[in-house]
Amino acid sequence: MIKIIEHGTRKEQRCERCGCLFSYEAIDVKKGNVATSTYGMEPYKMPFKYVICPQCNNEIILEAEK
Repeated sequence: MIKIIEHGTRKEQRCERCGCLFSYEAIDVKKGNVATSTYGMEPYKMPFKYVICPQCNNEIILEAEK
């Protein structure tokens, strides 16, 4: 009988800069913040998730958090 030992979690992404197609897992996803605009006296920081292209080290944004 065939049993699943571990469910697949790999996702694929293509780098916009170099065209590399690579796979990544949840452990490869990093979090960052970017100052988008100023609200009053302090800049508003928007969190986002990204992976780094293994070929050209380009940061590829996966999703912005709200």
